[in-house]
Amino acid sequence: GAEAVLADENAMDDSIKEAYDALLEAAENLQFVADLSQLEMLMAKADEIFENAAFYTDDGWDALEEAYEAALAVTEDSEQSAVDEAAQGLVKAIAAMRLKADKSQLQALVDQWEALQESDYTAESWNRFQNAMDQAKALLEDPAATQKQVDQAASDLQAAWKQLEKKQEPSTNPAEDQPGRPQQNPGGTGKPGQTGNATNTPQTGD
Repeated sequence: GAEAVLADENAMDDSIKEAYDALLEAAENLQFVADLSQLEMLMAKADEIFENAAFYTDDGWDALEEAYEAALAVTEDSEQSAVDEAAQGLVKAIAAMRLKADKSQLQALVDQWEALQESDYTAESWNRFQNAMDQAKALLEDPAATQKQVDQAASDLQAAWKQLEKKQEPSTNPAEDQPGRPQQNPGGTGKPGQTGNATNTPQTGD
């Protein structure tokens, strides 16, 4: 009768409670694994930079090492937000690294034209060339020079060299400045040796 029904209902309640408790326990024990794939890819790129340090300028190393250390601290048990933050820091640090510029072409141009003499060229064209040469030498000595700067300096130096103008030779007009040509006496008639002074002319008697 009624007691049997109540017993069945209690049995059902107990089964539902047991199933709920089991589900709750499983949810509590479930571990969400963070996605480290992007971070691992960035760390591999950072490893490559560290291995080829000689090819990079001196700037940016502190930031890269700091970001790399932060990435190492992240695990699968970390929150995804922490993983993403570490990845963003590493992206920024890697992007700030700069490869050393290839200066071989610029060096060759400087070596080729360094012996040119200022006295052979017009002042304006030489000043333009000398400015380009000074800029090229400064970049050759600058370890932080970028490839873009080096390429531009090489282009400017080539352009300045092409615009160098040789000085004009002095005029050789035969009508001017002939050696040994008699000079006119300012007080005479234009004939050599004549002074034009009437008092020196011999006088004759009547």
